[in-house]
Amino acid sequence: ARNLLRSTPDVLASTANYLAGLGWRRGEPWLTEVHVPANMPWQEADLDIKLPRSKWAAYGVTLADGRPLTADDLPASLLLPMGRFGAAFLVYENFRVYLQWNNALVYSTTAAYLATRIAGAPPLRRGNPPPPLAFNDVKALQTMLSHAGYDVGKVDGFLGLKTRQAVKAMQMKYGLPADSYPTTELLARMRTSLLERDPEKLALGLDPRVGTGLPPARSPGTGLSFPSMLRRAKAGRKRSCSNKKLERDDDLRKSRPALAACIVTQSYETSGVL
Repeated sequence: ARNLLRSTPDVLASTANYLAGLGWRRGEPWLTEVHVPANMPWQEADLDIKLPRSKWAAYGVTLADGRPLTADDLPASLLLPMGRFGAAFLVYENFRVYLQWNNALVYSTTAAYLATRIAGAPPLRRGNPPPPLAFNDVKALQTMLSHAGYDVGKVDGFLGLKTRQAVKAMQMKYGLPADSYPTTELLARMRTSLLERDPEKLALGLDPRVGTGLPPARSPGTGLSFPSMLRRAKAGRKRSCSNKKLERDDDLRKSRPALAACIVTQSYETSGVL
């Protein structure tokens, strides 16, 4: 009888049998570390895009140590866990099989990388990726993406597959390198667009400094958070912002541009993001 609680061989054999049932292909790789050129068409880095290794080689992708990539017809996807400046991998059908077992991208990538190290691969070339967004910044990003109509799954502060897909779509919208990895620059662009379009979204708690590493923004001289300032502005009270005043205006639509302008100005002048 199998003992999945106390027997390591039973656990390994049962797991292998389960993965085989999901479609694991014996003798095929599931992850290979690679080097990508600076002129890579970054929108191709997507788990939903499968290209033969010959096509990746034509793009200039090589093995991590610079040796040529095997230019055959084996389909693979380019995975950039931390964006175009971080480590890069080609992942294969076996990687997708593993994702069926555990759909956590970070976990599956870590497991696949560990397997390559056990098989004798050299240590990872980390690259020089930008710092990852903080947990609350990712939640704010997910909230804005969700309100823009993108499916991010749960708004949970974790950069899962659906969030990465939505990030890629937003990067393409703004003309940024579409590597599916969110950065402070992307968050700032989204924030600016949101506030210029509809500053009432501040009532949702979407503070313009989220993503800048600064504490929640407050109106100079009043100590009010911007959601509070918005509520008072809507009530027709005068509030200052970056040496501008929001005059009493019965038609809120007329005050929205000024409100958005002063929020963006103060937020990004202070943060230095823009």
